[in-house]
Amino acid sequence: MGEPLKDAKGHGSDERGGTKPSAKGMRLVKTYTQGPHSAKVYKNPEWGENVVQTFRNGVYQSKNDYHTDDLSDAHATAQSQLNRWSSQDGTAAAALSSGGPKSATVPIHDSTPGVKMNPLSAYSEAGEKAGRARSQGDEATTRFHSDWAKRAFGLESGDHKTQARAAFESGYKTGRGYSTPPRNQRMA
Repeated sequence: MGEPLKDAKGHGSDERGGTKPSAKGMRLVKTYTQGPHSAKVYKNPEWGENVVQTFRNGVYQSKNDYHTDDLSDAHATAQSQLNRWSSQDGTAAAALSSGGPKSATVPIHDSTPGVKMNPLSAYSEAGEKAGRARSQGDEATTRFHSDWAKRAFGLESGDHKTQARAAFESGYKTGRGYSTPPRNQRMA
């Protein structure tokens, strides 16, 4: 083959479309595998951060590299990406254990009919962040969390969709600081 292709930022790509991962100077903490996909969590001592590198169908996804100083966040991100790809390509969504991520990253299934894609706490947290951002006049962040919730509602089914919307609204009110109904909704 010829020279690797380079994008505008100088990132190269191999013949399969991904760039070659570099783990130079980093220590592998854990490798997650789900079907044909995998994610590796590394510790970079030089920068004091954790790096997640993902591989979709064996191809390194350089634009998905994730850097964080929180190890549990790195593990949760690795698991979340694998679950997302597995749900997109129809492979079985196996539960992954990581030793304690900050929040549930695997869809939760209970005895209620339908599929529950995200825990209600995720909707409540998104609502609270949207409400707090709106109170601070940060419309971009408000839209980000609201748009995420709207897309996520579409993945829920049955009663879970209604419960998810209620959790988001409750979180939103908390984020806005409404312990009592807003003034325009109070009884006179």
